[in-house]
Amino acid sequence: MFAVPQPVKTEPVENAIEAVPQVEEKVEPIVEEPKEVKPIVEPPKKAPTPVKKEIKKPIKKPIKKPVKKTPPKPKPKAKPVVKPKPQPPVLQKAEVKPTVKTQPTAPIAKIEPKPAYSAEQKANAEQAYLYALRKKIIGYAQDTYPRRAKRRRWEGDVLIEFILTPAGYITGLKILKGSGKKILDQAALEIFQVKMQNHFKPFPKEISRDSWSIKVPVTYNLR
Repeated sequence: MFAVPQPVKTEPVENAIEAVPQVEEKVEPIVEEPKEVKPIVEPPKKAPTPVKKEIKKPIKKPIKKPVKKTPPKPKPKAKPVVKPKPQPPVLQKAEVKPTVKTQPTAPIAKIEPKPAYSAEQKANAEQAYLYALRKKIIGYAQDTYPRRAKRRRWEGDVLIEFILTPAGYITGLKILKGSGKKILDQAALEIFQVKMQNHFKPFPKEISRDSWSIKVPVTYNLR
């Protein structure tokens, strides 16, 4: 079974609240600790640099030395002028320059133009020249026929080549074809070297060659 609660008596609040005495809080004054005050040290003042006063030295005036007066030099006495004795004039020999004899200049030959010849005239002149040359060679061949070759009945033809200049000189002499006998070949060369002395008559005016290559046979036969 449940108990029945009994009513609670309530007292008025005013009587219940007692007056609480007010407590005054004491506020202690804040005492600040004294700060160390550093003395202000002023920088030492530099002593003023003394200004050097320029001491002007007294300028010494140059002491003028007394100038010694040199006594005037005595003037030299004028010597009597001796006139030189007149000398006989020297005769200078005139230089005789050697006379240079000038050689007389050779007269310049006038080059006359060659007259123009016809082809027939040139051909006739060349034929006549070759005929005279061969006739001379044949005559010399009989004169130079070696006796030894005659005794042995040696015969033969030697083909000779040479060059003729317009003045008739023989150059470039050589054997183109021998006879087979050295004695006959040597005899053929002696015709030009010994008998003719490497020279024949100059070209006639109709022949206008600068040089002339000639081939001629030298024949050795027993008649």
